[in-house]
Amino acid sequence: MSSDSIHIEVDKKFIQKLFELAGSPVPKELTVNEFNNALSKINRKLPLGKDVEVTADKEERSDEKIKIMMIDNVGFIMQRIKQQLSKQDYIIETFNDVSKAVERINKEYFDFIILNILIPTEREGLMFLNEVKNILATRKVRTKLIVSGDSLRKELIVYLRDSKVNHIIERKPDWINKLLEVIEKEKDILS
Repeated sequence: MSSDSIHIEVDKKFIQKLFELAGSPVPKELTVNEFNNALSKINRKLPLGKDVEVTADKEERSDEKIKIMMIDNVGFIMQRIKQQLSKQDYIIETFNDVSKAVERINKEYFDFIILNILIPTEREGLMFLNEVKNILATRKVRTKLIVSGDSLRKELIVYLRDSKVNHIIERKPDWINKLLEVIEKEKDILS
């Protein structure tokens, strides 16, 4: 039995309210994918913790804007990627201090987290990655984790794959283009 052949009766008002909350038009024929996409959009709008404060001067997030956190200890790399991603109208926050990044992840939802696994060392990068994964699992969010680094060892790549990192990008000459392609592809899945 395919997932598209599931039949569940639902009140029409429920469907209308669901798609209204998602900010999407109600489809003429509802599929499982459309239903899941609506739920995903609603999930991204929900406040993710009691610690989150909303103030009048805080920039409001547009429902359609993708939020990206980048953690790296190489300032010019972060600036270059931020410039490229800003052209796509993404909201980008950059950190070179992992403890400040953890504080922010605890308070805010991000669609993507891009991490230089070698910040400042491989060991500390892996500890940070595990902490982030625990936070995301506890909050039950679907943030995509993208790990990058120079000259990644084979053992490290295997560990990252086993750790269910979404994407591993080795820093070779065209790695920023690859990063942008990955975000564009994944963004379509998120929206």
